[in-house]
Amino acid sequence: MTNILEIIRQSKEMMDIAHADPTHCCLPREDVAILLQAVQETELYPLVFRLYTEGSPFVFEGLEISIGTSFSMWKMMENVHATAKIEESVHIGDGTKVWHTAHIRQGAKVGNDCIIGRNVFIDTGVIIGDRCKIQNNALIYKGAVIGDGVFIGPAVSILNDKRPRAVTPLGALKGAEDWSISGVTIEDGASIGGGAILLPGVSIGAWSMVGAGSVVTRVVGPGLLVKGNPANTYTHICKCGVTVDEAGGKCPACSVLR
Repeated sequence: MTNILEIIRQSKEMMDIAHADPTHCCLPREDVAILLQAVQETELYPLVFRLYTEGSPFVFEGLEISIGTSFSMWKMMENVHATAKIEESVHIGDGTKVWHTAHIRQGAKVGNDCIIGRNVFIDTGVIIGDRCKIQNNALIYKGAVIGDGVFIGPAVSILNDKRPRAVTPLGALKGAEDWSISGVTIEDGASIGGGAILLPGVSIGAWSMVGAGSVVTRVVGPGLLVKGNPANTYTHICKCGVTVDEAGGKCPACSVLR
């Protein structure tokens, strides 16, 4: 089998040729599977997207594939860094950027205009809304549901197993059927400070803020600032991020009615 780097080089050359003059390019059929596995690690997504905008098809040794039929996949990957790992059946919304070595697992859904930082891990089936910022090294495990406009600080851990064990009482390695997921819910506009840990099953109310390094062990209501280990309510907080003495009234910083 041809070396994968050679396949990538040839395919890029063929796409450049196709862009310049012909309406198609060709690759040997036996190289197709390797190429498709390699495509996330190369510059092929922007190249194919460019060909799509020119209305050109590309051909694998007689097997013609319309670029238009795969346009949503190519466009989804347009702002995904080449080192990021995106598994099958992932949805990434328009305008969302995914940075170096992030890993988004199968079935996860990320909304529009989000930023997914370096080394972020988003587990199977996680749901993330629009306009969220997920900072470097954050870990978001299965069962998490994150609303719109949420900030997740660097190295935050969002957990899902209330009784973690590696093995069963009989000593067998645990499988998916041996434990129950307790997902975390974060409502619209909430912020989670760097290094915070959200224990399984907790929920964070809309526009609340969790202080950096806090350990959240119970439900946090809307519009609250919590901090500490375990996290306790410190005060109320405005949508602009300024602390206020009590719920209601006008914020002293932005003068918005709360």
